[in-house]
Amino acid sequence: MTIRFASAVILFCLGSLHSVSAGAYTLATSIRPLYGIARAVAGDTAEVSLILDTAVSPHDAPSRPSHILKITQADAILMVDRQFEQFLDRPLESYGGRRPVLEASKAPGVTVLSRQILNANPNFDWRTAPKTPQQLTGEENPRDFHIWLSPENGLAIARQVHDQLVQALPDRQAELDANLERFQQQLSYTVGQLRQQFMAAEGRGYLSSHDGYQYYNRAFGLRQTGTIGDSVVDQSDPAKREFILAEAAKPETSCLVRDTESKGRDAQMIAQKFRKPLITIDPLGQDLPLDGNLYLSLLFRMGAAFAGCLNPQGPIEN
Repeated sequence: MTIRFASAVILFCLGSLHSVSAGAYTLATSIRPLYGIARAVAGDTAEVSLILDTAVSPHDAPSRPSHILKITQADAILMVDRQFEQFLDRPLESYGGRRPVLEASKAPGVTVLSRQILNANPNFDWRTAPKTPQQLTGEENPRDFHIWLSPENGLAIARQVHDQLVQALPDRQAELDANLERFQQQLSYTVGQLRQQFMAAEGRGYLSSHDGYQYYNRAFGLRQTGTIGDSVVDQSDPAKREFILAEAAKPETSCLVRDTESKGRDAQMIAQKFRKPLITIDPLGQDLPLDGNLYLSLLFRMGAAFAGCLNPQGPIEN
């Protein structure tokens, strides 16, 4: 059975989102997924701007004058977490002033998971080469801030945006309530469609070069059998490399996954060695249109990419 639901999802979204017109209140968002959520909730009640408006990871972004400009022009700022988006530290300290800074990681209902640096397999014995997340990162409890890849977190962030806008624009509450309800319905529809399609992938898994997909895995029941990693430290452990190669050789490991920011070539070499498909995932939606459909389109497009290698019946058709 061929999987078909892209058109239904996009048409469902496009038919019900407002267009944005410039307003007196501006909410600046740090990255594209947060922009998509905020834009869907704000509708035409407020302007939503994007601070990191170039195709670069928030891990590596330098502070730029354009970031300062977006902050000084905003009435409030929405970001993932100060620890995650350190490029905003200095601009916020210098120019944030009394503007509310909303950290999505601290929104009510948002779950922040611990990083899975060493491996996605919790039963693997690392006593032969003891390296803890703290040793690798220098942090006592390193956390995974790819929180937007959880639809439940996405909804909690939408509610955070709604509450901030209602507080600032009480006369627009009815519109904001309606926008939030619409977003929730669209998100529920998208999640339901994705979960249904992933049922065919049960028992099949993937190896990834990145450790940040656990939110998506949990939401949709995907199986990540291991994390290859990009750094020299990741690749220098013989025990880990042996485990990764053994996982890649298993028939149930359907493909390897790298994201658009991956710098290492190990995923590509392992995929070639075992003749497994290699797919690229963009968890930021760097080339998606900047509109209120961005977040839902991001979840769907990631699902289409995963289903294309995990589903034995073939990829999702647009």
